Amino acid sequence: MDYNLHKIFSTFCLILLFSLSTTSSYARYQEPVPVYEDHLSIGPSVTFTSSTFDGQSGYNSILPTFSFRWGRFFGYNNHDEPLVGFELFQHKRIMFGIAATSGRTFLDLDDITADRKFLYYGITEDRERAYEAGFMFRYFSRVGLVEIKAFRDASNTYGGPRASISWSRPFPDTGNWTITPRAFVKHYGAKFNNYYFGVSQAESDAGQLEAQNRGLRPADYYNTRPLYTNRTSGHIGCDLFVEYNFSDSLKAVGYLMVEKFSGQIETSPLVEQKQVFVGNIGLEYKF
Repeated sequence: MDYNLHKIFSTFCLILLFSLSTTSSYARYQEPVPVYEDHLSIGPSVTFTSSTFDGQSGYNSILPTFSFRWGRFFGYNNHDEPLVGFELFQHKRIMFGIAATSGRTFLDLDDITADRKFLYYGITEDRERAYEAGFMFRYFSRVGLVEIKAFRDASNTYGGPRASISWSRPFPDTGNWTITPRAFVKHYGAKFNNYYFGVSQAESDAGQLEAQNRGLRPADYYNTRPLYTNRTSGHIGCDLFVEYNFSDSLKAVGYLMVEKFSGQIETSPLVEQKQVFVGNIGLEYKF
């Protein structure tokens, strides 16, 4: 998806969220206290995720989509990242628990197109997808769900934290449809940003040497792919989750998300796209 489509979808989400917060008929609707029911829904799905790295195309995956609750255990993978969790505390509109997830950011050097491989001279190792654990807090307010997540790398991949806060609220009275827009802010630590988007001194030196061996002037190459370190960053975004219930047991699910980068990450020599797009569509059967 090109930048213009990202911009259109992002603008649409922001307008939609603003409309939800200002429309008088919607403002009179108050979210009820959530009812927790054990369930298991599973089915096929297709997910597309764009790549921010220069020369790495977006990727598709065909995986089962699922949503479940068993007592205090819960989980889903029909959003931008899969998540499983356990509730430590629950009372009416408040929930606090622990959770684990798999990040979506990674760099596979074998996927880099031939015309952009020069940007990765001196970088010899892939930047792997991380597995993270942490805490989550949910407050089902009368005007929507406020959710806070704080994760830390548990797989010794980048070794740091990241966090997010979001607000979402479904449209009321939509019949077989459930349509839920959400706005969010995400915070990424310096270790996350440096692992995925940085260029270390050793990689910079090795890159200049490789460039020289290929007949390029090291100084010219350094201007193209310089040493690069990142600090923390805060990203904004929005998404839209849609369900259509064919029956009590079968439903179609869809998900669209745009996350806009900010801060130093935008100027990393490895970054081409300044935003990430995730799309998912699938079916779920409830047992």
